[in-house]
Amino acid sequence: MRSLMNPVSPVTALVADNGSHVVTFDNWHSIGRGENVIVIYGPEGKLIRSLTLTDVVPENYVAGLSHSVSSTYWKSGAAILVEEKILEIDLLVPVHPRKRDKQEAVTFRIALEDGTITFPPTDEWEAALCAANNAEKERERIEQERIAYLRDPLVAPAGCEMRDWHQYLREAHLRLAPDYLDDPVTSTTVLFPSDHKRYEESVGWLRDRMTEESGYPRAASFVAPCDPDGLLAAIRSIMRDVEPGTLSEATFYISSPEAQYAEIERLIIPSGATLVWLDPAKTIPQRPERVPGSAEEKAANEERLKRMQADIDLMMEDF
Repeated sequence: MRSLMNPVSPVTALVADNGSHVVTFDNWHSIGRGENVIVIYGPEGKLIRSLTLTDVVPENYVAGLSHSVSSTYWKSGAAILVEEKILEIDLLVPVHPRKRDKQEAVTFRIALEDGTITFPPTDEWEAALCAANNAEKERERIEQERIAYLRDPLVAPAGCEMRDWHQYLREAHLRLAPDYLDDPVTSTTVLFPSDHKRYEESVGWLRDRMTEESGYPRAASFVAPCDPDGLLAAIRSIMRDVEPGTLSEATFYISSPEAQYAEIERLIIPSGATLVWLDPAKTIPQRPERVPGSAEEKAANEERLKRMQADIDLMMEDF
C-alpha cells in the first residue's frame, strides 16, 4: 500500500466499482495547477500515471480556462467505465472571458491500465483548439485595454450609465488616495436624477454613506451624473442633521461641476470631513506606482509585500 502522490491531499477522487483502480484529481487549494492533476492508481496502490494539465492539452488552452489566483477550473465531470477500463473526463473548452456561463466541454478518455490518452473526435478537438486560440486573442486584447486604461489619464464617463460611474469613482479614488500602499477602499454612491422614481432611495444610500459611524478613517465617493443639482439638494438636506465636527474621520470624493461643488463644499466643511473634488471636466493622471511595468510599480509592490509580512509577523507574536 502506498501513499498518495499529492503533497497534502487531492480535491476529489473516483474509485472503480470493482475496486481495481482509483483516480485522484487536483491538489488541495490548487485545482488544475502543478503536478498530480490527474493520478491513476492500480491494484495495491500501484502508480499507473500522474499527469499535469499540460500533459493533456496545450499551454494556451490551459491559459484560456477560467482561473483564480490559485486554481484553474478545467473539468465539468469525470467517470470510470469499469468494463472498458477507461477514465472519461469532460474537459472544459476555453471561451470568451465574459461568456463563462456558456462554456462547453469535450470528452477525453484515458486508459486505466497504462494511462494512454485518447483525444476527442478530430472535429470536436479542432473546434476546441480554435476556441482556445480565440480566447487567447480576446484575453490579450482585454489585457491591452486594461494596461491602456491604467496608463492613460482618467476621463469621466460621457453618459449616465451607473456602472461606468461606479468604476470611475473607484479608479479616481485609487489614483488620488494618499494611503495607496495600504490598499485604500471607498464606497461609491451614484444618485438617480431627482425626477426618477428611485431618487429618494438613492438619497438614502448617500445619507448612510455620509453619516455612518465607523470609528476609523473612511472614504466615500459620490456623483449624480445626470443631475448635479439633485446631488446638491440631497447633501443640503443631509447636512441639516449633521453636527459640526462629527465627520472628521471621513474623506469624501465628490464628482460635480464647479458651480454645484462650491456650494457642496460650503455645506460639508463644518462637519470636519476632508473633501476631494473630482472635476468631471478634467482628466486625472495615473499615479506612478500604478503604471503597469514601471519601476515605481515594482517598488510599490515590493513595499506592500514587506508591510504584509510585517503584519503577519506581528500577528504570529501572539501565538
